[in-house]
Amino acid sequence: MQPSMFNLRVPLPARDEVFSDEHVTTRSCSCRVTSRIYSIGARARAIRSRLPSDEWEAVKLLTDNGFLVSSADVDRRR
Repeated sequence: MQPSMFNLRVPLPARDEVFSDEHVTTRSCSCRVTSRIYSIGARARAIRSRLPSDEWEAVKLLTDNGFLVSSADVDRRR
């Protein structure tokens, strides 16, 4: 997993969060998540069994909405 190349990511260090705005074709959405959740994306599959269920659900939600993708090729095809 990796962040989509179509994400605009803005770190919010005072809150230890990341604001992300994702644009793909006609779909557009934004979210604000903790820095920890955002950084988990690249390692999500490898560490899934060690994640608390609420963190895994957050990663899954980011994936389902295009913020995290499996590869750059998948991202381009979307």
